[in-house]
Amino acid sequence: MKSLIISSVRLSGSGHELRKNKFKQVSKKAILLLSLTLVLGACKKKETPTEQLPQGIVAAPPIADCSFFNPLNSMTQQQQVKWLRENQDQACLAQYDQCHEDAHKISETAFQDGITELWGTETVVYSDISLGTIEALSSQSKYGQFVTAEVDGGKNIVLGASNNFTDTPVCYSFPLFYSLQRIHGLTLDSLLTFTTAKIKGKEVIVFRIKGTSDCYDMTSTPM
Repeated sequence: MKSLIISSVRLSGSGHELRKNKFKQVSKKAILLLSLTLVLGACKKKETPTEQLPQGIVAAPPIADCSFFNPLNSMTQQQQVKWLRENQDQACLAQYDQCHEDAHKISETAFQDGITELWGTETVVYSDISLGTIEALSSQSKYGQFVTAEVDGGKNIVLGASNNFTDTPVCYSFPLFYSLQRIHGLTLDSLLTFTTAKIKGKEVIVFRIKGTSDCYDMTSTPM
């Protein structure tokens, strides 16, 4: 009888140790899962997706790195044309689209004020030209040719293509229009509205993407 009691105690003790070991294993798993949950939660709090920004706040667009074009700053106009042609494969990459746009972009206020200063009370003549018409002026999409802009007898803007970059007639680069197409998601049917204006005391040809506040003027740079 005594041996039976001892055996029972031993068996009982073994069961207790087994439960104790299982409890330890479960506890370790629970702690591990809790730790992972806390780490993942902390990571998610650090993220600030654009769609979760407070209403009315828009994430700022990335600033374009235009340092590639810095050599142009110390060159004459014709030296700039030569440099752009020699480096046109890289200069026309989509990563520099914003650089092309920034070289010509003006505010809508400057656009409207320039038109008012030149035209006064006279009726302004606008010329709507499709992007497809502009791109069809030349088989070149880089700096082999430039878009020329002139005013005809009816004060309409007439565009053409030239192998040279000149001040008369004034010129735009073809890469500018391809950049605008990519940036603003334009199609060949998208219209650009051209007219003349006086900006900084000089009569220039300006244009805007029709139906938007995106406005541009001629500059002395062939970029």
